[in-house]
Amino acid sequence: MPRLAALDALRGPTILLTLLVNNVALDTATPDQLTHAAWGGVNLADLVFPWFLFCMGASIPLSASSRATGKVN
Repeated sequence: MPRLAALDALRGPTILLTLLVNNVALDTATPDQLTHAAWGGVNLADLVFPWFLFCMGASIPLSASSRATGKVN
């Protein structure tokens, strides 16, 4: 089974955003979009982990099926 380019295209920016959101070196210079919102609000930083979970959840069945058939990319 070939790799899904769409999943790789989503995974790359998600990991990049994870690194940017968790960059403590910026401290007070961090843009508001990369900080967590107050209770009841949503910023870009609050969406990174759900996107990561979606990528992992979508890749596990694909990995398991390729392992079961013995075809590894």
